[in-house]
Amino acid sequence: MNYFAHALPFLDAPYLAAGVCVPDWLMVVDRRLRLRHRSVAPFLDDRSNEVAALARGVVQHLRDD
Repeated sequence: MNYFAHALPFLDAPYLAAGVCVPDWLMVVDRRLRLRHRSVAPFLDDRSNEVAALARGVVQHLRDD
């Protein structure tokens, strides 16, 4: 449910909402896997709006935690 709490404010922006969920979803797959800002940063200005929104969501999740 933690992922839903992160996504709730962004439900009007589906890619951003998915991005804030990604860190929690990845931990379900592999508990040792951690996303870091430095690995997401190159995608923040991606030409694809969807990719950039996903990256912004991941960064938002990292800020929230």
